[in-house]
Amino acid sequence: MVPKVYGKTSLSFRTATSLARSRVAVSSQNVIDDYFTLLNTTIDKLGLTDKPAQIWNADEAGFGKETEQIKQKIIATTGTKNPYRQQMTDYDHITVLACASAAGTFMPNMLIYTKSLPSGRYASEMPSNWIFSSSENGYITRSLFEDWFSRIYVPNIGMRRPNLLVLDNHSSHLSLKVIDMAIENDIEILGIPPHTSHFLQPLDQIFHPLRSTYSDLALNIGLVKADMVIKKNKFAIVLEQAQDKAWSPHLVKLGFRKTGLHPINSKAIDKSFIRPNHNNTNENDEENTSMTNPADDVCKECGRLVTNPLVKAGLVDKNLQDILVPTDITKTDKPKNKRLTGARIYTGEEMRNELKRKAEEQIEKEDGIKRRKEEREAKRLKKVENDKTKRLKSANRKKKLSKTNQSKVIDVPETVNPNTTTIMADVHAVLILESDQNDVEVMAENQTEIESEELNIELCRPRPRSRRNNRGQKSTHVFPEEDDDDEVFTCGVCATRGKKLDEKNGIFWVGCDRDTCPLIWYHYNCLQRQDQITVDLSLLFPGEQWMCPVCIDTNHFEE
Repeated sequence: MVPKVYGKTSLSFRTATSLARSRVAVSSQNVIDDYFTLLNTTIDKLGLTDKPAQIWNADEAGFGKETEQIKQKIIATTGTKNPYRQQMTDYDHITVLACASAAGTFMPNMLIYTKSLPSGRYASEMPSNWIFSSSENGYITRSLFEDWFSRIYVPNIGMRRPNLLVLDNHSSHLSLKVIDMAIENDIEILGIPPHTSHFLQPLDQIFHPLRSTYSDLALNIGLVKADMVIKKNKFAIVLEQAQDKAWSPHLVKLGFRKTGLHPINSKAIDKSFIRPNHNNTNENDEENTSMTNPADDVCKECGRLVTNPLVKAGLVDKNLQDILVPTDITKTDKPKNKRLTGARIYTGEEMRNELKRKAEEQIEKEDGIKRRKEEREAKRLKKVENDKTKRLKSANRKKKLSKTNQSKVIDVPETVNPNTTTIMADVHAVLILESDQNDVEVMAENQTEIESEELNIELCRPRPRSRRNNRGQKSTHVFPEEDDDDEVFTCGVCATRGKKLDEKNGIFWVGCDRDTCPLIWYHYNCLQRQDQITVDLSLLFPGEQWMCPVCIDTNHFEE
C-alpha cells in the first residue's frame, strides 16, 4: 500500500535503473575526489585551463539489432493484443569510435564491423577520412586502437601542443606503442576511474541522443518503404545522417560540462551516481558508533568477532547468533588481487615500464605456449612413427609366422646324426649346430634370433629323386642333374607343367619310387602332410621308399 503524503515533499515514486555492481562499488566520493585532484593537477601542469580545443575525449559505442528501439506509438485496431512492426536493421554488432574536444569539434569516426567489411561500395558516399575496419566480434582491439591513434587522432589535433586525451580504462587503450607515440607527439593520456564512464566520460552523455536519432531514422525509412532493410553496407550512411542531426558543438560542450571535465567542476557530477556512505552514523548513538568500528569487536587473540554484527543490526534473531557466525575478517587464505579503483596517467614512466614488463611477460608466455605446442607435436609425430614401426614389425612377424606354419619340420631319428637337421620350407635349410647341445630349439621368427643361437644356415635344395627299375636297381633316368633344362614335367596333383629351372623359383619336384608309376613327378607343396613326411624320410634314409597316392591305391587293390 502506498502511503499518502500531505503537503509538498521532495520524494516521488520512480522506476529504478539497473546498475552493475562493479559500477556501484567504485562510485564513491573518495574515488571522485581523487580523480578531480589528478585532473586539476594535470591540466594546470599542461597549461590547458583556458584551451578547450586541446582537451579531447574518445569513446566507443556499439550498434546492433538491439539498437533499433521501438519508442513510437502506433495506431492499431481496438482489441489487438500484439501489434508489431518489421525490424528495419539487419547486421551484426558494429562499433563506432568517436572523438571530440571540449571546444565542440569532432574527429573522423572509425567503424569496426564484425568479421569482415561490407560488400559493395559501402564507403563511396562517406567522408574520405573515415576509417573502416573489422574484428572477430565487432569490438575494439588493441591493434585497431593503435591504428586509430596513428591515422586519425595524431594527424587531426593540429600543430598546437600539448594535448590531453581522456579515455576509459579499457584494456585495448593500453599499449606500449600508443604511449610511445603519445610521448613523441607531446600528448598526455589520462584514464578515468574504471566503471565510471556513465557519469565521468563526456561522449557517453551524447551517445544516447545519437542512438535515439538513428532509431528514429530507421523507423522513418520503414514508413517510406515497408520492405526496406538497413543492412551492413548502408549502416555508415544512416549513421552519418543521424550524427549530423543529433550532435552539435553545443551538445558536446554540454557533455564536457556535465562531467566536470571542462570547466573543471567536481560539483557538476549528478549526486545520484555517487554511492551513499552507509557507514555514516549518529555521533550520539553509542550503539551505531560501535558498529562503524567493527575492528573494536574483533578478538585480538583469535581474530573472531565478539559480537555478531548481524544480531546487532537487527537482521538475525539472537537465537541464531551461534549458527550464523561471520568468518574471520582479519585472516584469509585467498591472495589479495590488486584492483584498480582510481584514475591514472598513461604516459608516465611508471605506466610505460609496467606495460613494457607485461609485454615481455606476454611474449614469454606466448613463446612458452609455442614451445609446448611444438613439443607436443614432436611427441605426436614420434608416437605416430613408433606406431607405424610397430605395425610393420607386427606385419612382418605375422608373415614369418604364417610361413613357419606352412613349413614342415622333420623330427630327427636317433640313428641320424643329432647335429644335423633338415627343414622343408619355401627355402630348405640345413642348420648345422656349432655347439654340442643335445636339446636344440629352432628359432624361425627372424634372422636375428637365429644368429643369437649361433646357427649357420646352409641353403640347399632337395636331393634328386631317382627312378628304380624292376630289379630294384637305380635307373639311368634320374632327376634333375642329368636332365636337360628344357625337359618338361607334369605334376600328378595339379597337372601343372614345369621344368628343372623352376627350382630357382622355389618350386621343388619329387618322384615316385615305383617303376610303373603312371604319373612319376609331383610338386612337393601339392602333396599332403603325410606324403611330405614320407618323402622327407626317404631322403634321409636310402632304404626308405615313397610311393605316390595313386601307386599306394594300386598296390592295395592288387593285394
